[in-house]
Amino acid sequence: MKASLQAIRPALLLLCLGLLAPGRVAALGSRYIDITTSGYAGSAPLTNFPLLVRLSTAITGFNYTLCQTNGADLVFQDADQNVLPHEIDTWNTNGDSFVWVCVPEMTNSTTVRLFFGDPGMVAPAFTTNGTVWADGYRAVWHMNDGTGDNNILDSTANRFGGVKQAAGSPAETDAVVGKGQLFASNYINLTGLKDTSTTHTVSMWIKGSSSAASQLIFDVETGRFLIGWGSDTAGQIGLYRSDPWGRFGATPSLNVWHHIALCCGGTAATLFVDGVPYGTVVTYSGVGFSGQAALGSRFSMNQSYFAGLLDEVRVSSVLRSPDWIRASYSNMVPDSAFIAYNPVMPTPGPSLQIVSRPPGYGVANPVYGVHEGLEEGHTYTCSVSRGWDDADGYR
Repeated sequence: MKASLQAIRPALLLLCLGLLAPGRVAALGSRYIDITTSGYAGSAPLTNFPLLVRLSTAITGFNYTLCQTNGADLVFQDADQNVLPHEIDTWNTNGDSFVWVCVPEMTNSTTVRLFFGDPGMVAPAFTTNGTVWADGYRAVWHMNDGTGDNNILDSTANRFGGVKQAAGSPAETDAVVGKGQLFASNYINLTGLKDTSTTHTVSMWIKGSSSAASQLIFDVETGRFLIGWGSDTAGQIGLYRSDPWGRFGATPSLNVWHHIALCCGGTAATLFVDGVPYGTVVTYSGVGFSGQAALGSRFSMNQSYFAGLLDEVRVSSVLRSPDWIRASYSNMVPDSAFIAYNPVMPTPGPSLQIVSRPPGYGVANPVYGVHEGLEEGHTYTCSVSRGWDDADGYR
């Protein structure tokens, strides 16, 4: 069998190709980036944490010409070479791309390796089937437009998508992680959202433009569970479960982005703003979610409108820990230093790029062979033989 390769610059490294060994999920591209969560400051490891990875030319040696045009060649592995589920939130070859990676255990020394550069890679099912969000999430709305400008999609396997009041209303706009939605006397209909659990964590990025009373961010009909950026009292953020309102304290500052997380379990509800506890703990009585539901207005979608922007809205049926909430904020905040990105390896330049190969063949790991005297723009052919290895099978 033969595979064709093309030198894109004078090269020293020749990649040999081999059959994927049993148990391998995907071929690995010829380049990689080591990603370390050195900014995590929690006291305990986090399990199945959705890590936001930002890709851009700010990473030394990275440019989008090294990847497939849609990012289908991305493969993330942990230190034990287990493939980690990921989901592309935003793929922008002219700027920043955002990818969510489910990390099985995260500490401040966790390193994830991102491989890319395989031209024949097909994106696995876990990139779109909600696997990244399987641990306790009922709904995750990234808040970009969905199949059109009249809806938003839920990234979990539950598929609790939302329908806008009208096309472009609310309007998609730039936000914290890619795109968000701008609310102004409108709403997103979330009717169909269900959760039998009476424990909830609701989180989002929010940028309010008013602190007037009765501005509802999230409202569920059954049992009445609603969050008010402005509660029944102007300038007070609160939770309504049953009369009276539980007020946490002053509405956070206007016209700037804040990350809020409301943790409701047992008999208490705690609000976190920008990763830290905020205001007063209020009384909570448990309730599941069903019936009509809405973002940006009363559940009936005819009053109590929120004015401002929302991004990355999530509903969990578990109580997220303070470490989790702080890490979520620190990981997503603009100009975050939560992750350290090593330069692309091997250093771009002395390499060959695969342009075709026999079906079923992938890039062997590690790569072998050194060849000199290759010329830019020339196509080279290497022979690949099948060899049996008791541990890995065919290579």
